[in-house]
Amino acid sequence: MSRREHLSAWYRDRRISVPVESVTHFSTDLKYTIAHHPNGELMLLDSLVKLAREFPEFICIHRGMLARKSLITRFREHRPVTYHGADGGFVQVEGVGELRVSRSRTPVIKELLRSFP
Repeated sequence: MSRREHLSAWYRDRRISVPVESVTHFSTDLKYTIAHHPNGELMLLDSLVKLAREFPEFICIHRGMLARKSLITRFREHRPVTYHGADGGFVQVEGVGELRVSRSRTPVIKELLRSFP
């Protein structure tokens, strides 16, 4: 499969195209995947798993979210008062803000940040 340079979707009667390099993160909403970019959002029919395989510059930070590795600037631990399935923390994504990181993905995110110069 060849790697796409743009993501496209139909909106009303127009085809909207966004360069992959402008996408900051992907999230899921029921049966759709949303590509977030500086000018808005693009609703896609691609699965998050398919996008993760096609675009290795994104990392899974939560079951329903991929973030662009190069935009992750820091990790902040979440220390809940009670356990009740609380998540592992948050990453700061440049141009976006904080996004939630699951407990299971916390070690991978910490390792990624250690690998940055």
